[in-house]
Amino acid sequence: MTVENKIRVSYVDKITHVVVDIVDLDDLADVRTDVDVVMLGGSNIGDFWDGEKYIFPQPVEPPPAVPQIVSRAQGLIAIQNAGLLETINAYVEASTDDALKLAWANVGEFQRDSALINQLAPAMNITPEQLDALFIAAAAIDY
Repeated sequence: MTVENKIRVSYVDKITHVVVDIVDLDDLADVRTDVDVVMLGGSNIGDFWDGEKYIFPQPVEPPPAVPQIVSRAQGLIAIQNAGLLETINAYVEASTDDALKLAWANVGEFQRDSALINQLAPAMNITPEQLDALFIAAAAIDY
C-alpha cells in the first residue's frame, strides 16, 4: 500500500489536549486507544487541539539572563527606583556590623552572589526572584 492510501491521524493526549504523535495508518483498526484520535490534517507534535481545530503554540521568549554584576551606580539607581534605598540605608546605619557598614559605603559593584547582597536581601524581605528582577533592571540603566 502506498503512502497516498494511508490514513493520517494525530494522537492527542486526553488530559492536556496536546498532539503527541502523528502517524500514517493502513487501517483505522490500528488506532491507539490510550489517546484521542483526530483525523484533521495539518498538525504538528506539540500543537493544542481545542476539540474543533488545532491551536498552534506561540513562540515563548526566554526569560532575560540575570546579570551577576552591575556597577555601583546601576545598583543604587535600581534600588532607588524600587523604593528601597532609604530602607537599606536605615538598616545599614542601625546595624552594629562594622563590616556591613564599610561594604555598603565602599562597594564598587554589586555582585549577585556577594555576602553583602546575601545579607541585605533577606533583611529587606527581597525574594530571589525580586532580586533577579532588580539586577535585570539595574543592568538596563545606562550609567
